[in-house]
Amino acid sequence: MKLNLFASCAPGLEQLLKDEIESLPRNAPDGSPLPATACQVRDGGVEFTGDRQTLMASLLYLGLASRLLIRVAKFHVRELSDLESRMHRLPWSGWLLPHVPREIRVTARKSRLYHTGAIAERVLRGIQTRLGDSPPTTLPEQACQKANLVARMENDQCTLSLDASGEPLHRRGYRLSSGRAPLREDLARALVKVSSWDGTQPLLDPMCGSGTLLLEAAILQTRRPPGLERTFGIESTALGAASQANEDLLSRWREYGRQEMQPLNVPLLGCDKDPAVIEAAKENAARLQFQISWQVATLHQWTAAPFGAQPIFLVTNPPWGGRVLKAEGFGRGTRHRSESPALIQLYNALGDLRRLCPPGSSLTLMTSRRNLAYRTGQPLRSAFLTDAGGIKVNALVEETVSNSGNENSP
Repeated sequence: MKLNLFASCAPGLEQLLKDEIESLPRNAPDGSPLPATACQVRDGGVEFTGDRQTLMASLLYLGLASRLLIRVAKFHVRELSDLESRMHRLPWSGWLLPHVPREIRVTARKSRLYHTGAIAERVLRGIQTRLGDSPPTTLPEQACQKANLVARMENDQCTLSLDASGEPLHRRGYRLSSGRAPLREDLARALVKVSSWDGTQPLLDPMCGSGTLLLEAAILQTRRPPGLERTFGIESTALGAASQANEDLLSRWREYGRQEMQPLNVPLLGCDKDPAVIEAAKENAARLQFQISWQVATLHQWTAAPFGAQPIFLVTNPPWGGRVLKAEGFGRGTRHRSESPALIQLYNALGDLRRLCPPGSSLTLMTSRRNLAYRTGQPLRSAFLTDAGGIKVNALVEETVSNSGNENSP
C-alpha cells in the first residue's frame, strides 16, 4: 500500500529532516528492501512516499520531526454540504476503526469555507455516516486511545490527513524531570547534528540543565531509535491497531531497533551550577540506561582535565536572557537588552572555557542574541534559524569546524 507522508518540523530544520528521512534503514526487519522515498522539502516539513514499513520506521527513527501525517485525500470544495458528501465516499474503513473516538484539527486560509468549527463538524459527521458508528466524543482523563485527523483548507483546497504520531514526536518519554525553559528534544538533536560531532570525540555541555542535549547526543551515538519506548497515534487506527498484523509490524521494528543499538562508548559530560537540575538530568539518563558524567559546577570551575589532550565538542544552550533580564530590570522592548552585565559575563566565560580546550575543539550554541554569542570571541556562523517558544533562535557553529561532518554524524 503506497502512502503519501508529510513529516512536519520546526522552521529551519527542513533540510536536516530530509537528510534524516533519506538515512532511514534500507531494509525492513524481515530483510525486505524499503521502497525508495521521493523526498521534497516544503515549508514546515518534508513530503515523501513509502509503505507501511516506511511508516513504522519513520515513527521510530525520525528524531527531528514534530509530527508524521498520512495524506488521505485532497480535493476542491466550497460548500459544507459538498464537504460532508465527500466524506461519505472516502474508504474510511481502511484508515479508521469504528467506535474509536476521533479528534480533528482544522485550519482555514483564503477559502470560502473558513469556519473551522463547522468544517470539523461536517468532516466528523460524514465519517460517522460512512462507518455507521457513534464513537464517544469525550474521554476519561486516563484514556489515550483516539484517532487524530487534520483538515487544512487553503485556496478552497481541502487536504485531509491522518496524524500517525499522536503526541508530538519530540516527546520521547524520557524527560519526566526538567529545569526551567528546557530545550525541546528535536532542537537539541538538530544542534548536535550541525556541530559536526561524529560520535567519537568527547562532548561537553557546560550549562546542561536537565541534560537534553547530552541525552540526544547519546541517542545518536548509540543509534537508538528516538521513538523506541513511546506509543503512537497510528496504534488507534486501522493501519496499526492491536487487532491488525500491523501492530506486529511496529513491534518487529521496535525489536529490530533494540538489536541494532550500540553501546555508549564516548565520554559525555554535563555541568550545571544548579544541583536540582543535575539530579533531574541523572534521572532522565537513568530512564535511558545511559552512563553520562554529571557535575555541579560553574563555567569558571570546569577544567579540561577529564578529557586530557583530546579535542572537545562544546555544545550548549546558554540562557537567552528572559529571567536574567527581568531580574536586572530590563523591560520588554528595551533597546539594549543584549547589554545585560550578567549575560555578557556568562558569554565571556563561555569563550574563556572554549579557549581552555585542546586544539581541534569547537563550540556550538543556540541563542536568541547573536551579539551575546560573539562575546565568546569565537568565529561563529549560523547553521539554522528556528523558532523556540515563539522566539527566533540561532544555532551558531564555530567556523573552523568543517560542515562535512554532518554526513558522517551518528
